[in-house]
Amino acid sequence: MIVAAPAAATGAARDAARRLGLDLVVLISPAGSPVEPEPGVVCAGWSEEDPPAPCDLAAASLVAALGAEALRGALVAYAGCFATARRPDVLARELLALRSRAGAVVVIEEEGRAPAEALEGLRAAGAAPREARFVPPDGRGAVRRLLVSGSAPAGPALAVHISDHQGKAGAMADALAALGHHLVDTPFGADAVLIDHDAPFHGKLPMVEACVATGGRAFVYPHGASAALVTSWDGLYPPSPLLAGQLVVSGGHAEIARRFGYPAPTPVIGWSLCDLAPRRAYRTPERVLFAPTHPPWAAVSKNAQVYAQLLMTPGIELTVRHLGSLEENALWPEPGVRCVRGDAPGAPGMVEQIDAADAVVADFSTFANIAVARGVTTVMSDSAVVLNNERDREPDHIDLYREYLRYPWETTHPDDDLAGILHDAARDTDRVAAWRERFIGSALDPDALVAALRGV
Repeated sequence: MIVAAPAAATGAARDAARRLGLDLVVLISPAGSPVEPEPGVVCAGWSEEDPPAPCDLAAASLVAALGAEALRGALVAYAGCFATARRPDVLARELLALRSRAGAVVVIEEEGRAPAEALEGLRAAGAAPREARFVPPDGRGAVRRLLVSGSAPAGPALAVHISDHQGKAGAMADALAALGHHLVDTPFGADAVLIDHDAPFHGKLPMVEACVATGGRAFVYPHGASAALVTSWDGLYPPSPLLAGQLVVSGGHAEIARRFGYPAPTPVIGWSLCDLAPRRAYRTPERVLFAPTHPPWAAVSKNAQVYAQLLMTPGIELTVRHLGSLEENALWPEPGVRCVRGDAPGAPGMVEQIDAADAVVADFSTFANIAVARGVTTVMSDSAVVLNNERDREPDHIDLYREYLRYPWETTHPDDDLAGILHDAARDTDRVAAWRERFIGSALDPDALVAALRGV
């Protein structure tokens, strides 16, 4: 039984070896798998014995065949072995025994067959593998790759093309440039391309196709801050088969993707939309900043409902920050309410306005998440209501993560006591801290970003 497309497995192994600076590939596949030898690639068969052989036997056999010095400069790739293993735990221990002898050890599995089992087996055996997705230049036969051992090299410099959506990739671009990588103007020939969404109507897929066709890797970076955006691929929009992965803010974003079965790796790179700030001193909010859902979704939002609740909240100084006109936001002028126009790409302006407020009220979008990241008391509206752009369909598996996604302080119904919610939210520490750790996490990690782009 062929369990890994031979060309894709060989290409994935050679790609990993090149990125790790190793010259020799030892490709181990189940006995009978037709893998064509080529220069720089040594092929070996693998079979599972019953009872299983000692876990260090493979390492000893490779040392005997290649020599200890050659093995230290080689990448050993197990291709398709987990898909046939009766005892994946034994195979996992074999890989761990080998990793101290080889330059690097990777697992390569055909898409959709055994990556989850391989990950589980390796983690149970004490490894913490990094996952990558290899898409051949022809766009067919993608495989999953797990790095069991080996380090991401410091170089060579990457050429990265970024499609920057509303300035939200600015910190990533700055971090890459600071590390000596090159930001290029075209996806053709780039090592990696970053886009904010792969839904066909966003118009970004030609960049992905151009990069992959010339041997590069394509990634989606966060279109916004909300973890709800990850659910776009839960039956609402199709994920591109050419993507090497989706870069996510935190472990909570990755966990939602895991729960509904997002098909590509989700490396965590950290929060990049603003500097993180500690939780503010807790007191009853007086200066409240309301950021309504912006057009075109304002027409089907709860803007009018939440605005009416705020107008009935005593003792607050209300500012409304709106994109487009008040009418387009389903709002209206009121005496004593300060209304200011916002600008979608204006993250610095957002931060200044958020920092000047005692509390922020907004939907679950980027604005509210930035407020949480800045430590400001925040109340969201319908934080666990997720719909497509037409607002007529929920994700397929929303029940698997609806409560996981929900923010602890929210207003949903017109008769909610918003004044009481604001009062309680301002005094909370633990509930918001747990949610912030889950979905905001830590600051951008440039090394994690580079490791993801390299695929090692």
